[in-house]
Amino acid sequence: METPIQAPRTQPRSGSVPPEAATVAAADRQSGGESLALWNMPLRQLAHETAQVNHLLQQAAATLRANATNPHYFYEIGTRLKQQGRLEPAAQHFRRTLQLAPGHLGAWIGLVEVLVTQARWPEAEQAVAEALEYHDSNPRLHFLAARCCAQCGRWHAASGHLQVALAGDPQQWQLWLLLADALRRQGRMPEAIQALEQVCRLHPLDACSQWGQAMLHLQQQAWSSGWSSWNWRPSRIRRAHQAPSPWPYWQGEPLADKVLLVRCEPRRSWNLLLASCLPSLRGKVGTVLLETPAELQSLWRRSFPWAELVPAGAFPPGKAPKDGLPRPDAECYLGDLPGRVRCSAEAFPQRNVFLRADSDRVRHYRRLLEGQGRMSVGLLWRPSSYRQDRFGRSLALEECEPLLRMRQFRWVPLVIPSTYEHRLWERFTGEKPLLLPEATEGRRCLDEMAATLSALDLVIGVPTYHMHLAGGLGLSAWVLLAHWPSWMWPLEGETTLWYPSLRLFRQGFQQNWTEAVEHVAQALRQMAAVCETTSCM
Repeated sequence: METPIQAPRTQPRSGSVPPEAATVAAADRQSGGESLALWNMPLRQLAHETAQVNHLLQQAAATLRANATNPHYFYEIGTRLKQQGRLEPAAQHFRRTLQLAPGHLGAWIGLVEVLVTQARWPEAEQAVAEALEYHDSNPRLHFLAARCCAQCGRWHAASGHLQVALAGDPQQWQLWLLLADALRRQGRMPEAIQALEQVCRLHPLDACSQWGQAMLHLQQQAWSSGWSSWNWRPSRIRRAHQAPSPWPYWQGEPLADKVLLVRCEPRRSWNLLLASCLPSLRGKVGTVLLETPAELQSLWRRSFPWAELVPAGAFPPGKAPKDGLPRPDAECYLGDLPGRVRCSAEAFPQRNVFLRADSDRVRHYRRLLEGQGRMSVGLLWRPSSYRQDRFGRSLALEECEPLLRMRQFRWVPLVIPSTYEHRLWERFTGEKPLLLPEATEGRRCLDEMAATLSALDLVIGVPTYHMHLAGGLGLSAWVLLAHWPSWMWPLEGETTLWYPSLRLFRQGFQQNWTEAVEHVAQALRQMAAVCETTSCM
């Protein structure tokens, strides 16, 4: 990510070292290194190619031997090493500069930047704290301090540093954007919205701030204002730069006896959530051409039999449709439908079941799960791959121990456990995990995962596509939400208008899962007591 505050740079120039540079270097050696002309003019105009930088470092070393007590020389060498990517020698030269001149601002900034690049966060935090003792109002240092605090999850301290940096340079819209994110993660939503509004005033065309405003409004269930900025979502912006479409954009007007092309979104969870708006097209549009990813073909064909499914990419932007496909009269994106039909809380159906699982496959999985007289509970403690976890949704399986030790339930993993997790599962539950290959690999075909979830009595897990499937099927599911969830989940309450059958359990402010898991365990104990009373177990 580009850093918000940068010193101006001159344009590099290719070619050999100018003859005046060699002349000044020779003069420096003869004068004992007193002249700084080599650093003040020629070096700042040279290109940054490796060969040229090596030549400059040789000249600098010759000058340094003549005057080894001048911190400016060490600072310049450290700067060139940093530009070349030689971070460890650069850090050593910056530290030498600070030994000779403890208050050297450039050396402090350079040292902290090197440590941040190397992800040596404790050292970077200590260095920036020492630097602030000399320069307590420098915006750049406060920005670096905010990065260190954010990396450690100390969002309150990060927002404080960003506010000090903005006091010195309030026109830096990038800092306002980072401040909005830090405030959002603390739950200070009104202040976060004000920061994003400031970004929009300073940089009206910044898609990130407009998209951030939309997400915050939607999390607060301010639907009308949220959908008004919804077109700034990243996928929509990328498509706006593609070739123009030959069909007009649908604005919500009735299209009786006409054909509407609905393009899918790039993310699986978005497609599942926004598909809840598709039934509202019946009666408004004559024919719906629904662009469908391969993994959703079977599920959507059964769930929306009135729509004509076409594979993703069948209507390339700016090109005619492939042979045999009808020509649309208008088009829109799946993400544009909520702005037409979900502008208030009253517009959400009270029983929002819009997906249908394969009944034969559901019976198949129920036969695999029956026979022990216990409720079958599916557990999803992390996404299918840790690399997919960009929102802090994963739990360590050890954190689920209070749940897995409840032997009155039959626990079913919804993700393939690793070897270590397999051993933990056996220790906690007292039995081997029931691996359903069709289910644990169900992300290749979501229709199979939908059948698996429908065969379970309860689903508990983090907010991945599994929970969107369970909600769309109308199943009973409990969702473990992080302290700052995605825009698809509300900030407060135990329910969501998108999926009335889901129950939400939230991570505590300390951003650990202990409190949420304990609440789930308590709810399970209450469920077990009710089932024993009614003899359903």
